[in-house]
Amino acid sequence: MSRNAQAFAGTHRRRARKLPAVLHVFAASLALASCAGGVKLSKLDADPSLITSSVPTSANLPTDPQTVSDQTTIQNAVSSANLEQLQGGALAWANTATDSRGSIFDIVEIKRSSQVCRSFKSSRESFEGVSLYSGETCAAAGSTAWYMRIFKLL
Repeated sequence: MSRNAQAFAGTHRRRARKLPAVLHVFAASLALASCAGGVKLSKLDADPSLITSSVPTSANLPTDPQTVSDQTTIQNAVSSANLEQLQGGALAWANTATDSRGSIFDIVEIKRSSQVCRSFKSSRESFEGVSLYSGETCAAAGSTAWYMRIFKLL
């Protein structure tokens, strides 16, 4: 073997011996990093005091995007309805974003202290079928905005 070939073979063997050691160090550091990360995540999951800014959700309100969109349409119709003109009749609604429609009936205005609320029942016809909901929307204190307090499937 020539001197150049011998020199190349010697360097190649030295590099080959160093490579597994580097791989072992890399693998060990990955293992340690994943362990440290796992401990931190499990502590966050277990300690509810670490949650800094959460908004309480109501069990009476839907989370499905199409139902939420329909809920908003119904809320707008109930809050803007002229109850004197309705005289206890039904109010039709339609949501072009979801292709749902229905009617709102049994709208009753309730005054609690300085807050005005309206309870109602509504049908909802969608691609999922026909559903009946019961709800209550209220005017926010000191504002003209309304919010849905209750919207549940009957």
